[in-house]
Amino acid sequence: MDHNSPMRQLIDAWYDDWFAMDRMYYEWARERGITGNILFTLYAIDVIGKACTPSQIVDKLALSKQTVNSTLDTLEARGLIARQRDTVDQRSRIVSLTEAGRAYAEALLGELDAAERAVFSEMGDDARTLVARARQLVQAMRRAFAAQKADD
Repeated sequence: MDHNSPMRQLIDAWYDDWFAMDRMYYEWARERGITGNILFTLYAIDVIGKACTPSQIVDKLALSKQTVNSTLDTLEARGLIARQRDTVDQRSRIVSLTEAGRAYAEALLGELDAAERAVFSEMGDDARTLVARARQLVQAMRRAFAAQKADD
């Protein structure tokens, strides 16, 4: 791969920023005594709703089932979540925050939300453009990967 071509340099710059953003969130979490996976799992549970399944968390975060289950084990051991059998599908488990988990997640995610809102507010309309372009990029990558898969 030629890392000197202008297109490759643009793509490499995208990777650098992507990895830097990812690292910042994981460091933010570590400064609060948790892992990035715990942070994002709490975020996913909060976004999905009061009760969700591990599969929904896997889909939301694009993490492996093993990683999500291990993270849920940690959260359960800390008393922050409860897992129960789904009354509709006995094979499935429902994940929900405990009272302590809800209080913890609200405080933690509230702190994160305040920082993110400040940044997005500072960016003004550029923030909307950034999100729109990122979504465009995701859709284009899905099409490109699907085309490669079809060619195989």
